[in-house]
Amino acid sequence: MHSIAPTTIVDDVADNAEEQVDASNNATEQETLDASESIPSTAPETAEGRPSKKLPAADDVHLPFARVQRIIKADKKIGIVAKDATQLIAFATEEFIKRITQTARRKATGSTIMYHDLTSAAREDEFRFLEEIFEWLPLVLEQERELQRQKMQKKPKPKKKTGDEPPEPNEDSVPAPPVIHNSDGTMTYAEDGPGDSEEEMT
Repeated sequence: MHSIAPTTIVDDVADNAEEQVDASNNATEQETLDASESIPSTAPETAEGRPSKKLPAADDVHLPFARVQRIIKADKKIGIVAKDATQLIAFATEEFIKRITQTARRKATGSTIMYHDLTSAAREDEFRFLEEIFEWLPLVLEQERELQRQKMQKKPKPKKKTGDEPPEPNEDSVPAPPVIHNSDGTMTYAEDGPGDSEEEMT
């Protein structure tokens, strides 16, 4: 009697299944190629015939372009950055802001996103690189507040002017001589010296 080992049956079944999967994959790839040839591409093509990736339009980015350029130029280690690269950086920055605020919004308990909501968002894998920034950020903010307080204390408080107060004398102006009311109803200026005649005002 002829016996068949159980391992050979398993091997035969596995080989047969692999052949069926390979044939199925080849048919799927051919269908995909045929479908892609029949659908025209709307993207402009490069010299190699591949569709080029279009950058977002300037209207799609809400960050001020000049401000993004100024931030990039603030780092002296960075050389000249092309306009389209700056536009892409602005778009990526805006996308980052959207994602972190959406994550912080999910963490928020109230209707307002608070600092602790952002620190919770920074603990997610996507934003893990922000953890060290959030560690020293409160110290920096406190230093900024202290500087603002010192500036406010150094500035003299402006006096509120009301209509009842006389105007402050100007250092360059000459003080007016005192006015004397005569018994006949006329007014005269008093001169500084004794025995000087008084000039009558009309």
